[in-house]
Amino acid sequence: MVAKRNDRANEDDYEFYRGMRFEFRANGDVFWRSPKEQNIYIQVKKGLEKIVKKLLKLRPSGGTFRITESREVLLKLQEPRKADDGNEYNQWYARFICNLENDLVFDSISGGIDNNPVGLNGGDLWTGIYDGTRLSFIRDTRGMKIWWTSSEGSLSSLRYAVKSPKMPISIERELSYWKPLGGRFCITPDGHVITLIDPKQLNERHRKQLDEMTDAQNQLVDIKEQKTRMFAVYIGKWEFEQVFEFKKPRVFGEKITETRRKELLSMLGDFSSNSNTSSSMVPEDAEPLVPLIDDFEVLEENERQFWEEE
Repeated sequence: MVAKRNDRANEDDYEFYRGMRFEFRANGDVFWRSPKEQNIYIQVKKGLEKIVKKLLKLRPSGGTFRITESREVLLKLQEPRKADDGNEYNQWYARFICNLENDLVFDSISGGIDNNPVGLNGGDLWTGIYDGTRLSFIRDTRGMKIWWTSSEGSLSSLRYAVKSPKMPISIERELSYWKPLGGRFCITPDGHVITLIDPKQLNERHRKQLDEMTDAQNQLVDIKEQKTRMFAVYIGKWEFEQVFEFKKPRVFGEKITETRRKELLSMLGDFSSNSNTSSSMVPEDAEPLVPLIDDFEVLEENERQFWEEE
């Protein structure tokens, strides 16, 4: 099923430019490309013919585009704009083009590449291309928090909380098993949820799977391990019936609502009712905190080039 929004029709300045990254050329060829320093191209043989014609009308010399977790095709364009001082400059903006309706077929060396596999179980090694919409999550006493970061690797990146839809409980449990502290995960255009784990988390089951993979699948595993020193595992499939709705990040200076102000006052009242509360909330015999580095920090540093604006 392709999730659609009825109010979406070639929207300019589409804020949430995300998804699996593809490169298209003036002759109509389309490729998935690994991060620049690896310089690996995998051609898309079928599934994008009609879409590429639409893209070339807007960018005849070619460029890059993305396909989101709900199969939205997004393209970046440039247009001249005028600054407050009157000077003109070229501004990039994203535009929604259409929805992907067909399955993607990738060219491959021996063994083939199946980016929409059937039969994988949660925790299996991922056999396809590790790319898609990158999201982060953390679990606390109030539940699962998920957010998307714009322009990752840049100084102007912003975090947008995912308002809806809610993550399926089966995916939430599997993801939390492999990432108990939270971290990063990825959703492909077919809705497959995947994440990266430390080699220390691998077991005999994973070694057997790796030994049985095709040459093409082994190369995809090797590409990701060389870049991140981690391995991709499958979490589950998220069937999207609606596109992501994001909550815009808070801007300092916005007035606190009366409801929120009362909540804060209520919390302070709860604490002040206990006259024996220590000035320090940390027990004297507590273990010292050890800084933890999760994979999303590694990825934000290691894949900076991959997330550059086109």
